[in-house]
Amino acid sequence: MRNFETSPLITPEIAIREPHRALAVPPSWVVQYGILDEFDEPEVGEGHISSTAVLVLGKRHRKTLLMSVLQASYLYELSRFGNTFGTNSNFGKPKAIIYPKFWPRDFADDRVTLARIFADASSDETVDSLEGTSDLRLFTLRKNNYGRPRKAALETVKKHTERVAKEREASGSLPSGITVDSYLANIAALYAAILEESASPDREAATPHPETWSLPQTDGEAIAFALDHLLTVEVPEFLKQWRNGEDLQWWIDTYAEDWAAPQA
Repeated sequence: MRNFETSPLITPEIAIREPHRALAVPPSWVVQYGILDEFDEPEVGEGHISSTAVLVLGKRHRKTLLMSVLQASYLYELSRFGNTFGTNSNFGKPKAIIYPKFWPRDFADDRVTLARIFADASSDETVDSLEGTSDLRLFTLRKNNYGRPRKAALETVKKHTERVAKEREASGSLPSGITVDSYLANIAALYAAILEESASPDREAATPHPETWSLPQTDGEAIAFALDHLLTVEVPEFLKQWRNGEDLQWWIDTYAEDWAAPQA
């Protein structure tokens, strides 16, 4: 089995042009991953848009997340040298909310939610996703100036990412071919590419027509299909029909009709 820590750095170019290669060697915190809507470079203009990825994480509190492959690659790299990701529950009633978080090694008090990291939230900002806590694509995230004071998200992540890399350097245990400078530069490049991807006018063009959708073949693909293509209220019914072995083609047919209908 290949070891993520010693695998080559995932560059923005690899994440965009070779999504399966980018995520093929997952860190230990990744329970399952999948890739949706893999685009050829000509279909995404200047090549700033990566495919959509689904990551499943969490031990006691399992969470399925939707994000771009660039975002997933960024999370992979943040955890290369000992930091990790996990989940917390608010134990709310009637339904608890599960929050995915960055867990810096040896500094549990500095945990940060992934939404706040991707939105670059300051110390007095919380972040909501317009599509619920499972969708972390940047265009779904919205900052708010309420809630209790927190640490600045990206600053906290950068601090602990640099710390663990320098600790590995000091111990002489950095993988061959990777330096602290090259590692941190690649992390910064991935985050810059995430911002560029979100701002690109080609992002909308990278959304495939429903006629190009393919029906899921595995449980992971069914979850990914539902999160990426359906409204939140439709997901439970779709997954119920999937589990029951029902014909799901009508979901694609219905969305294709809606797509073709004139917009008010």
